Amino acid sequence: APEIAVSPSSVDFGDVDIWRSAETTVEISNVGNDDLFVTDLYIDGDDFSMDADDDYEIEPGGSVTITVTYNANSLGNSTGEITIYSDDVDVTVDLSARGVWVDPAELAEGLCEYVSYLKDEGILNRGQANSLCVKVRNAGRAMERDQVRTATNVLNAFINEVNAFMRGRGSVMPEENGQWLITEANFIIDLMDVFGTDGIDSNDGQSLSIAEIPTTLNVLT
Repeated sequence: APEIAVSPSSVDFGDVDIWRSAETTVEISNVGNDDLFVTDLYIDGDDFSMDADDDYEIEPGGSVTITVTYNANSLGNSTGEITIYSDDVDVTVDLSARGVWVDPAELAEGLCEYVSYLKDEGILNRGQANSLCVKVRNAGRAMERDQVRTATNVLNAFINEVNAFMRGRGSVMPEENGQWLITEANFIIDLMDVFGTDGIDSNDGQSLSIAEIPTTLNVLT
């Protein structure tokens, strides 16, 4: 007879920065001695999604892997569940995650860190890197004073300069590097537009308590 085994039996994505995503895999195995037929897979939970076929036929000793993604669309805890239907028994995998606030000023400093990396790699010269980092730091100071409009204007000037380095006369920055900087700067602008600089949603006034705001933040580099 077929025998289904699923690993892991539950998934906790942990803390994920607001509007970021995290992914992991779940393995479905057949530890029996007949073919296992997975007839359907269903995922419940608005913030979770999966990349999987509608059904599988798994030989004895075989396995398939599905990818599960959590999108931190809101602040706070999210739960969900995957149900795997088969001709053995139906199995559920519990899902949990938590969207957490991330300081836009910390993200902005990540822009400067990446610019410094491009300078070290010889893609930007010292003057070009300094010009970009001055804008980033000015935006950060504006964020610290809760001056969202000023920070947004400075970041837009940063984006324009990156575009010039990519596409202007004597362009020096590869498209891949420039697009990362532009995408990240736009992300910070959008984050401030909705949440300001302190994690308060401008649409409904909801915010995390100070105790819930993490003191150590993950900055993409």
